[in-house]
Amino acid sequence: LVHHSQESRLGRVDFYYFPVKHNKIGVCKINLRFPENASLKGKRQIVNSLRSKIRNKFNVSMAEVGGNEAWQVSTIGI
Repeated sequence: LVHHSQESRLGRVDFYYFPVKHNKIGVCKINLRFPENASLKGKRQIVNSLRSKIRNKFNVSMAEVGGNEAWQVSTIGI
């Protein structure tokens, strides 16, 4: 198990890498902060846009796994 973490002003990214004989399996958890966001609707627009861009570019599965009802934070699992 290999762990890498990176912090920025918008949030924190934790990446876990599991070496397997013929495949590579990775799990990424992204904690996002939206300090200037004023509503849950605004947060959902940002998260949905980010989710579709990541899915289209990298062809990965992802979901919002935390902060579902909070309007200034979100946790995305990839």
